[in-house]
Amino acid sequence: MRNAFIGFLVGAVVAGGTAYAANSQFGAGGVISACANRNGDVRLVEDLAQCKPFEAAVSWNTQGPKGDQGDKGPPGDVGPPGPKGDIGDRGPAGDPGPKGDPGPKGDQGDKGPPGDVGPQGPKGDKGDPGADAIHLWAVVGATGSLTRGQGAASVAYTPGGIYVVSFERIVSDCAYVATLARRTGGDITSGSLAPGEIAVGAGSAGSTVAVNTFDSGGVPADRAFHLAVAC
Repeated sequence: MRNAFIGFLVGAVVAGGTAYAANSQFGAGGVISACANRNGDVRLVEDLAQCKPFEAAVSWNTQGPKGDQGDKGPPGDVGPPGPKGDIGDRGPAGDPGPKGDPGPKGDQGDKGPPGDVGPQGPKGDKGDPGADAIHLWAVVGATGSLTRGQGAASVAYTPGGIYVVSFERIVSDCAYVATLARRTGGDITSGSLAPGEIAVGAGSAGSTVAVNTFDSGGVPADRAFHLAVAC
């Protein structure tokens, strides 16, 4: 009869006072202690030694034993993407891929610096002989006489060292060289060298060469001269 009474009390307290006990000062260590009388009055105590002689001491665990594992629930919804993680370590290089098609031609780059001078190459073969140069010349006296020459046709003389030598071909694109000659009077083959100056250039006509002679002071003067024309 006593055991039935105690069981009744425990059931009543569990049904009505578990939440209270779990959130009060009672139930330390996971065990709830209480004292109950025959009238059904139950009071919670910290220690069963606090029960009166006419009260029954009862106790129960605040939490029952762990139950069996339940069935696996359905998968939950996919959560939002998490924040971007740190960059991982660089992995090993992969195998080379297949060769791709050539790309379009790029723009021309800047000119690079000159390279080092290479070694001298072998001596080349001897070339064919070139065409003979055209040599024209004239030896002219101080008074404009054409003493001798090659390809020279005539000399136009103006007193004061002015000479125009005409040739048998166009000489405007040729080179001219003139020098003063020895003379004694009109003779240019003997005598002392008369000091002076000479200037030469293309004449007004394509087949002529203009020559001007001067004394050593730069004053126009008649002088004999040699004229060479190379074309």
